[in-house]
Formats: sequence, C-alpha cells, structure tokens
Amino acid sequence: MPSYKLYYFNVRGRGEFLRYMLLNAGIPFEDFRIDSTITPGQWDTYKPKMPMGQVPVLEIDGKEMLPQSCAIGRYLAKQTKTYGANDLEAAHIDAIVDLANDIYPKVRPVIMAMFQKNNDLKQEEWGKVRDDVSKQIGFLENTLKTNGSGWLVGKSVSMADFFVGEFIDRLVEKVDPKIVDDAPHVKELVKKVAELPKIKEYIATRPQTTF
Repeated sequence: MPSYKLYYFNVRGRGEFLRYMLLNAGIPFEDFRIDSTITPGQWDTYKPKMPMGQVPVLEIDGKEMLPQSCAIGRYLAKQTKTYGANDLEAAHIDAIVDLANDIYPKVRPVIMAMFQKNNDLKQEEWGKVRDDVSKQIGFLENTLKTNGSGWLVGKSVSMADFFVGEFIDRLVEKVDPKIVDDAPHVKELVKKVAELPKIKEYIATRPQTTF
C-alpha cells in the first residue's frame, strides 16, 4: 500500500472529507496541518512546494504530489472502492460532489466573516445566500429519497456521502443549525457519516477549528 501524507490547513474546509475517506478505509496517513497562526510564515514556506500553490495536496510514497481536493477524492475513492459499483454510479457521485461543491463560493463570504470573528457580518452574508443553499440541499434531499438506501448513490457509502455529510455537518454546526430542518434524509446522512466507527473516534478528538 502506498504511504500518504495529506497537506492542508488546520481547519476542516476542503480537506476534512479526505481525512474521513482515509480514516474510514483504515489507511494510515500523516495529517500534516499547516497553521501559520501557531508557526508564523509556515504557509509561505510550503506554498512554493505545492504543485498549484494550493492545498490540499496528497503526497504519495514521498514523491508524487497530487493537488485539488476533488481529484484527490476521486483517486482515494478508486483506491478504497467508494466510487460506485459501475461507471454510471461513479458519474452520479461526480454530479453530487459538483452540486455540493457549488455551495462553497456562495458561503465563502460567510466563512471569511467567521475567520474575522465578525458575527454581524457572518449573519448578514448568510442571509444573502441561505435560500440558495437551502435549495441545493433540497436537491440532495430528493436524491436520498429516490435512492432509498440511506446513501446518496448505490447501496453503500461513497465519496459523495463523505463530501456532503461532512460539509453539511459543518454548516449545521458552524453557521445555521436549522438549515436541514426541512431535509430529514440529509440530516440522517450527516449522522450516519459521523457515526462510522473510525470517523466517530476521530471526531471525538479532532482539533476545534473555525470552519
């Protein structure tokens, strides 16, 4: 099995679902967290070493550097058999991840306000996008209803569940506890992902971060 080192900031952000995927599969990895608030200039040191000047990046066997969260996710999904039972299921997984990924730019101003510790601005920015985010969560709710297995695609957990479950969990915890009140299937998915044994163990001790 390859050795893995995951570079990301000391936040959940776009790296947490990758941690979930590795943990759930029982794959050892180094969780390398860049935190310039603790070590000033740390990101300035590592940024030039990243293939696209961004993180997350997955280092494989100490030599190959794979950038971009969704590309890493697809690679890990193939390695861990969480990319659907066939090509069509894999395509549906991609579509769901793309839909959920579309939420990120909408909530970016909310996230920035949180890092600025400006709660008034956070609430103002959230008010601008809440309806759009709720609409997209509604699409996820319908997908879960239609699939009927409790997972977004097929009959077992997939990359889409890790991505959506972790991201929506963060929105509920950090931004708006009521955002899934009208989406019971999504709420249940969030719970199912968080209660997967290795993920549950990790959540109990993971660092507390802004987002």
